[in-house]
This record gives sequence, structure tokens and C-alpha cells, in this order.
Amino acid sequence: GPLLLGENIKINTWAYGFSGFYGYRNFTTEILLLIGAENQMVGTAYLDTPILPELKDRFDKIPILSDKFPTKELFYSVRPDFVTGWEGLVKSRNLGPKKELEENGVQVYIFKSLNDERIEVLYSDILELGKIFKLEKNARELVEKIKKELSEIEKKVPKQKKKVLVCDPGDDQPFVLGGKGIGNYIIELAGAKNVTAEINKAWGYSTWEKIIVSNPEYILIP
Repeated sequence: GPLLLGENIKINTWAYGFSGFYGYRNFTTEILLLIGAENQMVGTAYLDTPILPELKDRFDKIPILSDKFPTKELFYSVRPDFVTGWEGLVKSRNLGPKKELEENGVQVYIFKSLNDERIEVLYSDILELGKIFKLEKNARELVEKIKKELSEIEKKVPKQKKKVLVCDPGDDQPFVLGGKGIGNYIIELAGAKNVTAEINKAWGYSTWEKIIVSNPEYILIP
């Protein structure tokens, strides 16, 4: 049976390994491309930011099914057997609960690092995907590359931390970066302070009043 991976990827997991998977959101899609899984990808969706320039040639070969979540009919039309991405994909109004997807032959993998500020958890996600797609060597090389780059960044971090707000201002309330997730880790690694880190999850809603009081020096809009 098919197994669906992420928000932009689909793979076939039984008997002969993975032949197609479906992934959502650039974060998960880019990691899959970075480990060389593009030949197993049958679709992508919910592209909230431009793909990394160095991955564009690989990415352009993958069908984009929807700007947001695809309908269930469209999703199942590509016969996925594995899906990965953010927790939102397994909500009833989107692709349906995890149990429903699994009953329809689609395995679900939600990135653990989306709600964990430890970089080691991201490494674990990458290595796990390497095992799933039989690309373990590529996954290990990617992890080592990230470690090396982060080591170089840490040497250049300024001592004085700048106050940063990471915010999606599209809703009535500001949707901001919280203190639990890899995004907060990256802000801290860069030598900055996330002014909404008191929110005890990866992303959440704040108020403009609180943000004004926090007095951020920089505002990042993802």
C-alpha cells in the first residue's frame, strides 16, 4: 500500500521500498530534496515560502497540487503511501486524522523537531527519513554539513543580543514564533532574543499590546 510523507511528498513503502511520497511545506520538502529523495516524490503542496535556489531544479520536477492543503480527492489521486509535514495535515478539515490516513494505506510522519528546540531532534528527523527512504548515507552527510555550518556561525555570534519578533501578521491577532521549536533555537543561535519565547509551543498567538511592550529591534516575517 502507498505511504504518504510530508506535505509535498508521496512514497510507496511496501515490498519494494518507497516509490512515491507526498510532502507538505517547504521545510519538510527541502529536507527530502537535500537527502536526494526527489525521485520518490509525487506531489507537493502548501508552499509558504520560495524553495531554496540550489534546490529549484529538483523541485521543479515535482507536481504542485495546491497552494494550501489539497482536497482529499486530489491528495489520494496521486496514490500516496507516505506523508510528512506539520501537525495541521492530520486535522479532519485537511487530509483527515492519522488513523484515517493509515486505514487508507498512508503512513504519516510528523517532524518531531517542529515542536522541540533541540537541534539534536532535527538531526534525528533527518536520519529517520534517511532510513525510511534508504538514503542513510545522504542523511548522515547532511547532518554533518549542518553541524559544521552551525559551528562556524557560533564563532561569529555577537555578544549583545538583539530583540527579534518573528511574526505572521495575516490574522487579526499576530501569529508569532514561540519558545518551543527549532525556529527559536535558530534565533538564539544567531545571537538574538525571541521576544515571544514565553509561548510554550513552536508557534502561537500573541497580542499587539504585548509586542509593543517587548519593543523588538527587528521584525522577521516568514
